[in-house]
Amino acid sequence: MIDSKSVEEIVDDVVTSCGFSLVELKFGGTPSRTVLKIFIHRSEGFGVEDCAKVSRELETVLEEKAVIASEYVIEVSSPGSERVLSGSEQFNIFKGSTVKVEVAGEIDGDETIIGTILDLNDNQVKLEGVDGDEVLISLGAIREARLYMDRNKIFQRGPDEF
Repeated sequence: MIDSKSVEEIVDDVVTSCGFSLVELKFGGTPSRTVLKIFIHRSEGFGVEDCAKVSRELETVLEEKAVIASEYVIEVSSPGSERVLSGSEQFNIFKGSTVKVEVAGEIDGDETIIGTILDLNDNQVKLEGVDGDEVLISLGAIREARLYMDRNKIFQRGPDEF
């Protein structure tokens, strides 16, 4: 059995000490072989070498603390272009970006809201919806929020663009 809270604290400390922020930690694998998927962020960007450095640091500390009894694999990467936003810090970092938000219940008849992050105040995110209306969403009502790329817009081409 893995003490996921202890592992998350260790991972967060190591990732922070390496100059990154922890975006997400996922546990996977099998009972005999755990996979730690660690998604990191740094506003000025980073490369494969940085991921390898974080991975080596994590391996050293996790071995030293012996918090995972089974064999394990560490995977460190960027969360990608449609990353999960976790917590108010992430909403502030990506202010002005388009997000897809899944809410518990409904807001104006929708469980999924797509809009641009305008602001974050008093544990509420203010979005400008695709229709131009402003929407306030309590952080507590958010089941999942991700950066959103409208592939239809990205792949639309005019006749002169071929």
